[in-house]
Amino acid sequence: MIVALAAVVLGLQSPAIERDDWGVPRIKATSVSQAFYGHGMAQAQDRLWQMELSRSSAQGRLAELIGSAGVASDKTVLKRAYTTDEVQAQIDSLSDEGQDSFRAFADGVNSVMKSREAAGTLPPGYGGAVPRPWAPVDSAAIAINMLQYFGAGGAGELRGLAFLEYLKMQPAKDKKLDVFDDLLWLQEPSSPTTLKAEDDKWKDSPPKFPMPTRAETEAHLASLPKASIFELAAVLTALDVDESKLYAKSNGLPHKWGSYAIAVGSSRSKSGKALLLTAPQMGHTNPSVVHEVMFDAPGLQVAGMAVPGVPGVIIGNSVHAAWGMTSGVMDIEDIFVSRLSPDDDQKYVYGSETRDVQRVVFKRSIKGGGEFTVEQERTHHGPVMLRSGVGSALYSRQSAMAGRELSTFDAFFNAYRAKGAGEILDVIGKVPASFNFFVADTAGNIGWRYAGAFPVRAEGLDPRLPTPSDPANEWKGFFSADQMPHVVNPKSGLLSNWNNKPATWWPNQDPPVSGELFRSSVLEDAIPGGKLDTADLGKAAWTIARKETGSSGAFGKMFIAAAERTDAPGSSTMSKFDGWSLDKTGAPLVYSEAVKALRTEVFKPHIGTLLQPALFEQAVQTSVIWRAINGQTIYNFLEGRDADSVVDKALTTTLAKLARSESDPEKWSFRASRISVEGEESILYHNRGTYIQISEMTSPPAAKAVASPGIAETGDHSTDQAKLARNWAYKPLRTWQQP
Repeated sequence: MIVALAAVVLGLQSPAIERDDWGVPRIKATSVSQAFYGHGMAQAQDRLWQMELSRSSAQGRLAELIGSAGVASDKTVLKRAYTTDEVQAQIDSLSDEGQDSFRAFADGVNSVMKSREAAGTLPPGYGGAVPRPWAPVDSAAIAINMLQYFGAGGAGELRGLAFLEYLKMQPAKDKKLDVFDDLLWLQEPSSPTTLKAEDDKWKDSPPKFPMPTRAETEAHLASLPKASIFELAAVLTALDVDESKLYAKSNGLPHKWGSYAIAVGSSRSKSGKALLLTAPQMGHTNPSVVHEVMFDAPGLQVAGMAVPGVPGVIIGNSVHAAWGMTSGVMDIEDIFVSRLSPDDDQKYVYGSETRDVQRVVFKRSIKGGGEFTVEQERTHHGPVMLRSGVGSALYSRQSAMAGRELSTFDAFFNAYRAKGAGEILDVIGKVPASFNFFVADTAGNIGWRYAGAFPVRAEGLDPRLPTPSDPANEWKGFFSADQMPHVVNPKSGLLSNWNNKPATWWPNQDPPVSGELFRSSVLEDAIPGGKLDTADLGKAAWTIARKETGSSGAFGKMFIAAAERTDAPGSSTMSKFDGWSLDKTGAPLVYSEAVKALRTEVFKPHIGTLLQPALFEQAVQTSVIWRAINGQTIYNFLEGRDADSVVDKALTTTLAKLARSESDPEKWSFRASRISVEGEESILYHNRGTYIQISEMTSPPAAKAVASPGIAETGDHSTDQAKLARNWAYKPLRTWQQP
């Protein structure tokens, strides 16, 4: 069924908006500006309330919309938000086309707002109130918020400092820097990488990164103001329990971090055409956090995934190429610590000078009555994350993207018209946000770039600790595009990534996410050898949703061996573990609980549990456990015990724990993750893309995609894609040759 909508609004001929059987809009326009006008219309027809929530959340205005329930989220956002003028300045810095896209999109949204108001079909969340007009700064605020969440990395130095303060109270206190190096490692060459050795032109002479010696770490630590574990713990708790993220998760806004992608060159493709699977993992909500669209206009033939409230396609394909992204987790943010002036705590010391603490005041009203004020403090580095009374210091966040997040959109608009993988990757080389960017083109080429503005940091400092604010410690610029890992047409004909390390020589710096055991190895193993087709890529996505951990191959063998050394009830269940985490089977339950028990058995006697289980699990990653078990850590966590006895203890503890809940091991049952769908049965295995697109680069490209639960907030198309996701099926994307 195709529904065509056309009208004359404000003297501008609106585009035709045709919808396919799944409700996905195809915007047929005579100009790029008209196409983006239609994009605003289509999104306001499908997702107006979600867009309203998203702009209100991004601007710290939820309380104005929903009352006191939004105050906590607003306060969190406003502590680090830009002012409206600062957001407008970013819009003004865009190209003429970029600025026009934001204006036209807003006009399209407003046209539908007015028509829905007149027809009495505004979403019930407005409660009869008239929504404020949509403005370009609304879309920009959503886009900036999204880029800061998915395209940033680093700024974990407060966690590093808090960890060292915490260790002072633990049995390992006398060797706290050994533990620090073990758990917050700077480099792990054995970690799986996107760039393989045969394609790595930098492997013999990579760019230089500061790698502090122990003496430099000690000197850096000694130079910092006095720190309080209580102050640090409070701000870390606030960061981990971010009210704005909690609200986003419960209200269908982007909130989850992840993503995977596979690119196949013509030499590895059964059809001889390049292939691309892209699967951003942004969470699964009702409605979806993404919106689908197809543009059909002169100079703008693009289709794929958009973000509600923001103009343009983020992941998708043009007539020449398909592209996808995963979060890069690059360390592009640092915490700088500035000592307060001893004479005036409204000033801070910077080298030989004293500077004023800047203040930005946000005033907000609360629906139903009342108002509140948030005062944001800033140093020249950025917003203040912590004002320390104990250390008489300010800790502020400096970002490589600050003030230029929206430039990412200009790069995308240029990529829409680029005709080849190399040309597109050159355009993406200007993006300041941290992403792994994959591309496949109709000529059979594939490519990848590790994008982002990576700072050149001062020597002699430890990147895991707050940087003392001083002219000598400022960033010295950024890596050039050529210094960043990238490749076109790798020798293997294959590229894949699941947020893993880009290249062997690339350091963790902050945070330590790339270890020897990493989930990307599961993705690589799921890709068959030989030549591939789109069905093989779909099967790889199906597989990794059921094999969520990259550690099962290592620890699984250890626990199976331990099971053979004990006759404890349930040991035979562990012996059946084959790496699959299938619903309603016993072995993955035993395995997952045994890994938790092993973490506790090895580390708790020395470093405690880091105040709460979630932090303990986050800090003590599986790679650290593996190194400790194999005697590869600096600190001796086994303390004279042999590895087998420690593993045996962890397994028997797990079996005893499970037996207390259910005495019959045959009834032990793993509950796999699920995706809730309003009014329908849930979908098994959440570890998949929020949006999955698989493209074969014919001319024009042939693609299929799924974005459960559906395109709309309400109505027939609100959940019709859930049945596709439930069966791991896809709907075809229309091409530009179709009528």
